Amino acid sequence: MTHVEEPLSASSEPKEPHKRKVPEWALKAFKEFNEHQEYSWKVLQLSKSGLSMATHQPEIIAAIRHGEEVSGRAASLNSEDFVKELAQSMAQAEFAQAEIDAGFPLLHSQAVIALWGSLETVVLSVLADWIVNRPAILRQAPWSTIKIAVGEYEVLDADQKASFLVSLMDQKLNTPMSSGISRFEKLLETVGLAGKFEDEKGRNLFEMQQVRNVLTHRRSIVDARFCKACPWLSMKPGNKLSVTSSMYTMYSTAAVAYPTELIYRTTEFFGGSRPAAT
Repeated sequence: MTHVEEPLSASSEPKEPHKRKVPEWALKAFKEFNEHQEYSWKVLQLSKSGLSMATHQPEIIAAIRHGEEVSGRAASLNSEDFVKELAQSMAQAEFAQAEIDAGFPLLHSQAVIALWGSLETVVLSVLADWIVNRPAILRQAPWSTIKIAVGEYEVLDADQKASFLVSLMDQKLNTPMSSGISRFEKLLETVGLAGKFEDEKGRNLFEMQQVRNVLTHRRSIVDARFCKACPWLSMKPGNKLSVTSSMYTMYSTAAVAYPTELIYRTTEFFGGSRPAAT
């Protein structure tokens, strides 16, 4: 984040912020979110490919050893070393095939956990960027009502101070106890970026948050709270939650759509407009 204004300077607040072009700092967090998602997607796809390749390893190992044997460069196919190597490869292939047949549940579970964390990070980063670059908002409620430990606050640099204030606002609004994107919307309202989001995608993000909580805190074992929160999944307490490929696709689609919506809100704040609907 680049500090472009003096903190708490009333004169630094633009008189007509909605007339300006969207500044680079206002899009920075979204660009970082996009880069992280591209990286995560590549890792997920390569991990799936690696498991698929593992199912063919026994055949490849046997073929190579056979070629070496008939050429007189390797011990017999019945040698102890080869039998051990082939057995290990077959065990790995069996494990990989089981993961493939199950739909890569562990990979998708870890991807969901990371995806929800990325959503939290992008929203909190947006707020911190606004504090650094439009510090006059700190003179307005609810920011002006935050109480801080001066000694702890003053040793921080500008970026750290902004993040510190965002964490205090998160606590003040008790947003960690909110469900789905309601937490994010409460925080975004403090900088003028709250708005509406598609109901279906909003519900998908709510479901993803509930799934993430079960994966993180209950080792994928569903409890009564989860069943009550997501009755449409028709699960019972004690069931093991498995994140399928279709579930992950649904969550990731909604997770990308939400920051996209925030980009449009930011553009409108600075006087721009949304692209024409297609």
